[in-house]
Amino acid sequence: MLENKRYEFKLIKLVRDEKDLTSIKETKLNILLVPVWTGANNIFFKENVMLNKNDIYTLNPSLEELFRNQKLNSNFFCIFDILNTGDVLPHGSIKKMGNIADTHLADLVSAELKGNNTWRLTRNLTKKCGSCIYRYLCPPISTFEIQSEDFGGCCVDI
Repeated sequence: MLENKRYEFKLIKLVRDEKDLTSIKETKLNILLVPVWTGANNIFFKENVMLNKNDIYTLNPSLEELFRNQKLNSNFFCIFDILNTGDVLPHGSIKKMGNIADTHLADLVSAELKGNNTWRLTRNLTKKCGSCIYRYLCPPISTFEIQSEDFGGCCVDI
């Protein structure tokens, strides 16, 4: 019965360093590579994940993306993380907003929009990117940048 059905799937490989990349180069499978920051692989991130000027020049964001990058963070917007304890955090943040057991969803959404934790965390609000001419061209701030406290996921010297 299963052999008559077609299933689509994606293979995802978490990549921490060059060794993780070499281990999959010889395979012919279509694998989605997801970089994982460990705190000890900053050089790998600078060389393989962070943008440089040439990368930025090759980006071709739509007008919608440019306008969106000015006002909200599309990596985090409208996403809550709910921990196993029921605590609710805006995605990408470590700030607890309440508990799902005793806080209404509307109150959580309102608090996040007013508190501006991550949903509206844009590059113009950060020290490194705030005066950069590329700030709206670059992708929105990522979880990596928040965790590493290195806002500016690029290698462009301003």
